[in-house]
Amino acid sequence: MHPGAIVPSSRNDTEGRPPESGSEGAGPKRIRERYELAEVRSRYRGSGRVERGQLLDSFCLATGYGRKYAVKVLREWRRLPLRKRAPRARRDGPGFRSALKVCWEASDYPCSQRLQPFLPDLAQILVRHGQLTCSPETIELLASASVATVERNLHELRRVVIGRRMSQTKARWVAPPGDPGGGGPMARA
Repeated sequence: MHPGAIVPSSRNDTEGRPPESGSEGAGPKRIRERYELAEVRSRYRGSGRVERGQLLDSFCLATGYGRKYAVKVLREWRRLPLRKRAPRARRDGPGFRSALKVCWEASDYPCSQRLQPFLPDLAQILVRHGQLTCSPETIELLASASVATVERNLHELRRVVIGRRMSQTKARWVAPPGDPGGGGPMARA
């Protein structure tokens, strides 16, 4: 057998056969066009499980497609664009945010992961001592708030407070360049 010979494949019934009379180049694309894909799709959708299997077998034999790809073609598989969901109504409003701010300041500005577990107890204590005035619904919202909700609501507050009161680095004294006791440009605590 020479290197350019066409060897029939058991996987593709259209390989290795000479073109049928009256059709030049009867490859899978031509057969698919002649197979009336729209008609097969409508029959495939309206049939039961056994008949779909038979239709799928004949379609695969005619086109040379694998079964999985043939199912995708017959179902008109295509990637649909993602639908944008309407945002859910926010349960936490300005009252929730202000109560959360009071709790956050009273506990000395911890991260949301550390603040969230003791928010219900802290809110009740602050209400009892008159530091927090809010409705019982707001206290209930504070008690049921997740870490992500606390983080989302503290995000804006952090930006303001970090600039004013909280420092992200340790305050250091930098020696002037000519100072003999400075020890260089690094700071002394």
